[in-house]
Amino acid sequence: MKINDSLEKEDTGRIHVDYALARDDQFEFECLQRSMAREMRHIQRLEEERLRPPSPPPVTHYSDHEASLLLEKIKADESFSKASQVLITWLERGECNRRTSTNFYSMVQNVHSHTRRLNNERSAVRDEFERYKIQFHQKVQDVAVQMCQIERVLAASHKQKCWDHFTKAQRKNIDTWQRQAQELRESEEQSTIKPDDTGDDMDFSDDDSDISGPSAGKKRKMAAHSGAHSGNDNVENQNLKEENDALKCQMEGFKNEVDMVRQEGKTEVDEKEKQLRSLQNALQGMQQQLISQRAATLKLEKENQELKSKVDQEKENTEDTDNTTASNSKDELSVTSSGLNLTDKEAKMIGLICCFLHVHPHGATVDYLWSYLRQILNVRVREVEDLLEKIPSLFQQEIVGVGAAIERRWIYAGLNRDLPATSNINNLDAGV
Repeated sequence: MKINDSLEKEDTGRIHVDYALARDDQFEFECLQRSMAREMRHIQRLEEERLRPPSPPPVTHYSDHEASLLLEKIKADESFSKASQVLITWLERGECNRRTSTNFYSMVQNVHSHTRRLNNERSAVRDEFERYKIQFHQKVQDVAVQMCQIERVLAASHKQKCWDHFTKAQRKNIDTWQRQAQELRESEEQSTIKPDDTGDDMDFSDDDSDISGPSAGKKRKMAAHSGAHSGNDNVENQNLKEENDALKCQMEGFKNEVDMVRQEGKTEVDEKEKQLRSLQNALQGMQQQLISQRAATLKLEKENQELKSKVDQEKENTEDTDNTTASNSKDELSVTSSGLNLTDKEAKMIGLICCFLHVHPHGATVDYLWSYLRQILNVRVREVEDLLEKIPSLFQQEIVGVGAAIERRWIYAGLNRDLPATSNINNLDAGV
């Protein structure tokens, strides 16, 4: 190394560069980088856990003990919401069966008992709303009265005996205030105040104040009389305006109440129309079901007559032994058909169940059938099940599902071609 290309000792030198790596510094740097990466991962994990939505609390499994505890929670108003959610989960899981139906019915009955409490609370809220509405109308009317009072004060300040004492700026402010009060009161309706004739009369009397004699006195008296008359007219007009404003406020209040009553009535009429439409649709569906059932019955009667005619023809062509056998089979048929005794209630139940299962071709459970029959007849679940088992040619039981979701459904088999015709005929005769 040289300075100014000089060879002197003080201008020359040598620099030594060592390219060896510092292992200690590199290890320390890598440790620091790893610790920072761990800290970032930890912060990121905490942030993800914070933003993650909380998991819903697990629903307890059904048991008799849990059912009794849930029944007490349903009765309490504070825990009703959570308890009803647990009940919904149990019902959706299929925990309700023949053994636990009593417990579930008690819980559903207690849930329905809260309807009266909710209706009372709704009535209280409505009463409170009506009370607030009345207070609102009263306050609006008070505001209107006070606005009228402000206009009366401003109108009284325009009287000539007071107006003359105000300065020009004060008069201008009073006029501005009166105009603002009118705009606020009338709400988009502009009205003009009739000019007072008092000023012209007073000016007329002032101009003639220097005239002497009886004519000047007469004119002065006439001016005073006209001024008093105009002042009375202004007071009466102002009173009429105040009454008009008050009536306008009352009319607006009545109009709002009529609109609310009309809206409520319209809502009720719409609900009733919806109910009427649904009932009409249900009635049409039942009529169609009855027509189809009647057609099926007529078809079965026709087949029955054909079979009877065939049996009579065979009886005529067979020998005595065959006649004896045919007579025995006929006795058996008569015994089979006459052995099924049905009451009027059971006959009605058979007709209703046939219509219901005809609409539900995939079948229905005993509880489902009982809930439908209960709306028409006073029956029990056991009566429905006994009647279904009593007539196997019309109603057959199928098992659907696997494991906990297994169900026993009953289907209508009156039109099933696989069954023997005699069995259908006998049972049909017995039902009739």
